[in-house]
Amino acid sequence: MNQQTDPKYQALFTPWKIGNVEIKNRIVMCPMGGTSLFGWFELTGCHFDKEAAKLFLERAQNNVGLIIPGIAPIRDTFWGKYLYQNPKMFEELK
Repeated sequence: MNQQTDPKYQALFTPWKIGNVEIKNRIVMCPMGGTSLFGWFELTGCHFDKEAAKLFLERAQNNVGLIIPGIAPIRDTFWGKYLYQNPKMFEELK
């Protein structure tokens, strides 16, 4: 018997809502990385790296209903410009 068929875990696999958004189950991946501003300001520039994008995609494909990513700054604290204006910033998230 796996966790999806075990009655004591059935509630984890029921949908729920946050506002108007329905989440397919109650399995939530909490922030585990990306909580350091320094990772966003490496020598190669601000970016969301391929490894993090791959991790999120794999978790979503393996039944995680909601993924809460770590910090994602919207303004460069060193140069004062909004990071969404950098076309390469979120390229890996597409």
